[in-house]
Amino acid sequence: MGDNNKKKVLIIFFGQPRFTKNMLVSKSHKIHIIDKYHSSIFATLWNSKNSTYTASSWVKVNNNNLVSESFMKEIISQYSDINVEYIDTIDIDSPVEIQEELTNAYGRQNLNNILSHLYIFEEAAMRVISSVDINDFDFVIISRTDLFIKKFPNLNHLDKGFYISSHHSRFPDFIFILSPEYLKFTSVFSNLKQINLSKVPHFIPEYVKKYSLLHEYPNIKIKVLSLKELDVELVREMDAFRTIFKSFNNFFNYLLHFRRFYFLAAFIIM
Repeated sequence: MGDNNKKKVLIIFFGQPRFTKNMLVSKSHKIHIIDKYHSSIFATLWNSKNSTYTASSWVKVNNNNLVSESFMKEIISQYSDINVEYIDTIDIDSPVEIQEELTNAYGRQNLNNILSHLYIFEEAAMRVISSVDINDFDFVIISRTDLFIKKFPNLNHLDKGFYISSHHSRFPDFIFILSPEYLKFTSVFSNLKQINLSKVPHFIPEYVKKYSLLHEYPNIKIKVLSLKELDVELVREMDAFRTIFKSFNNFFNYLLHFRRFYFLAAFIIM
């Protein structure tokens, strides 16, 4: 396929600049997206003035190793044509009517992390919308600096729509593939006052994103891609070799589990 027929893709990174030393992230994005299509890359990332970054309590990582001291240089060196903006970290309050309830349920730090996530998710998209004509692109991909892409669909064979992965049955928000007309769903922070939060099962980013999408596009049909089509993994270390080893080890353990299940089934049948 000639260059003129390549899909035009807009990539948006957002959030904390986690694990930027792990080259699997940038390499996998280049292989599956950046080098394969006409790609424009934007990023809106938190910058902590005191170099302190925290993950929510359910994320099993060492906060001291979340963000590299040289993350700005690493991002520029790995994504040479990236248009990046850094926002100083701030404490963000939720709407008054739910502030106390959510603080009691999640704790102050976790709640601030959730709200910060939603805030910069929206900011990243709004910045792009104000900078380029999103309708010039065939697809928008919203990703993260700590996302290793294992499998990715061929965008030349993908119809217009809104795509998520099938990693779990809720609303996986590791990565989104969408037609530009759906980008308004990213108004997740602004929509907090519009969404009926009593219908949201848990106040976590993925659910808020889902209900923001349904709020903006009530008749949308969300398309779920199988793991054979779209498979990703959040890296939890700076070292790419450790990530590869862990992935291999997890796959090996899966094979052992499957083998045990096979023999158990054979025993039962006999």
